[in-house]
Amino acid sequence: MSGEHMPSPFATEEKKSITLSEAMEVVKDGKLDALASQFLQSFRIEGDNREAFITQFSEKEGVSTKFAERFLDDESFRRRVINICNNFSQHGERLLHMEEAEIYTEIMEPNTNDVAPLLQSTNPSERFKGARTLPRNELIAKRLLDMRDTVLSIGDTEMTEKITYMIESAMKPLGLGDIVDDASWRKMAESEELLSAFVEDATMRDLYKQATEGQELEQIGRRIQLYRHERNDGSVVPTLGVDQVAKNMETGAETRLGFMIEREQDKRVLKDILVMVDKNTRNSNEGMKFLLDNLPLVKKYELSEAEFVANLKIGSYVWARIADVDAGAMAEDLSTEAQKELGPNADPKHLKAKVFEELILPAYERNFRTAHDTALHGKDLEPALEKAFSDLRAKALAGEATMEDFARLGEGKDMVKFDAAGKIVESDSSEAMLSGHLGKAAIMGIPWKARVPLDRSSLFDLIDKLDKSKGLMPLLKRTGQKIGLALSL
Repeated sequence: MSGEHMPSPFATEEKKSITLSEAMEVVKDGKLDALASQFLQSFRIEGDNREAFITQFSEKEGVSTKFAERFLDDESFRRRVINICNNFSQHGERLLHMEEAEIYTEIMEPNTNDVAPLLQSTNPSERFKGARTLPRNELIAKRLLDMRDTVLSIGDTEMTEKITYMIESAMKPLGLGDIVDDASWRKMAESEELLSAFVEDATMRDLYKQATEGQELEQIGRRIQLYRHERNDGSVVPTLGVDQVAKNMETGAETRLGFMIEREQDKRVLKDILVMVDKNTRNSNEGMKFLLDNLPLVKKYELSEAEFVANLKIGSYVWARIADVDAGAMAEDLSTEAQKELGPNADPKHLKAKVFEELILPAYERNFRTAHDTALHGKDLEPALEKAFSDLRAKALAGEATMEDFARLGEGKDMVKFDAAGKIVESDSSEAMLSGHLGKAAIMGIPWKARVPLDRSSLFDLIDKLDKSKGLMPLLKRTGQKIGLALSL
């Protein structure tokens, strides 16, 4: 917003002056000096200039007119926005537009302006030995390559060729190579000039936004992302995402930690908890340990629930013990036909049955047959197990099964062999490292959403479900965890 289109700027006795645009850039830089501070505390716009200010401020900063009006009229709110911008900048996360501050105020309460806990909780270098958090240019390179890989893995040849052409049309004028040239992407990440030119391309910004479900390409170097996530049903949700990546300098393996926070009516939900840990530093139950270690965030940011995507791998099906599938959270992934059939106020049991039918059972049945054929070399399934499988399928289609039912099918007969990555292998394979039953094998790799409440009582129950070991030492361990939890909350 230029000074010419604004009411007269504030001026000091020394005749120094500042426009609102200049003041806002100072705010976003986290370097609020006396001049900008005095201006922002005292500026008033009334009469005919008021509407023009609101329109221009909204257009330049990408905010709603409601936000612009409140920023103009409410001094305490204006002070809060300034504090948010200052806090982000102090942690190297400079906000680019006031729209990001608006998103933050939509999600968080006035007493939650400090972003330090968000960054500390997901800093791999503080949690794992040998993990070095990626510097900005390497993080940008990774995210650019992730976008590229998303495009190349679409599976639709015609669509892939079309998008590849668009990307290369943006790269070639910058003197860069083709889409598969990793060096060109890294060169762009290391050059502010090249990256700025690439970001200026509206097609690339839109493509990145689609590939990341709403994230802005301009924020690509940040650990905290603020954006509006459009769901499959067309609703738009303000989202705060935290994502940090580290590399083991000896092995080159990556560790990645993160989550999202979204507001749902009167509650804040911790979502998409991401735990990808270098195998040399991985501990058992790493995903749940990550959640438990982040419990101070529950109190700090007044979080009500945690929604996670369980994608079971070798060694445990603990997720299925912790919580059942959340059919409501998975409803947006159903086919258009199924959503129309269910309608806006679907019966919970009918909704769950449809989720099992479309999103769980097809992959589960396929995995089950594959595991059986590999383990028994085509022999017929035992009648008792065949009946148990048939009963489970009927129970699921009635909306009465649980994910633990799926995971426990055939429990007690570890007839399937897995390699270190959880892939099913022949029983006599030299790569066979672990064994498991058919239900455990069948549920692996199926992503399903679940939720756990984050109140104290529910989390105590969660701790008990995590470790069902008998005896004094397991009991003392669980008691210690509960004491720590009580202190955190």
